[in-house]
Amino acid sequence: MNLNTACKPRQSVFDRSRKDVVLNIDDLLKNKIDAHQFFSENFITSGMHTLFDKVFSRLNGHSNHKYVFT
Repeated sequence: MNLNTACKPRQSVFDRSRKDVVLNIDDLLKNKIDAHQFFSENFITSGMHTLFDKVFSRLNGHSNHKYVFT
């Protein structure tokens, strides 16, 4: 398998009118972008999956983990 087979860039990458657009997960919270658009154009890594799992678990009241920010 070569890189061209393993990694297929989304078509919007080649759209010159969107070349400066970067979708940011924070934009979801601010309702600046559509969730379906964001997740269709971004690869969810295992770290992101863990983050989403823990965040949504906590938001649903299924976690009592205390976070310490430094």
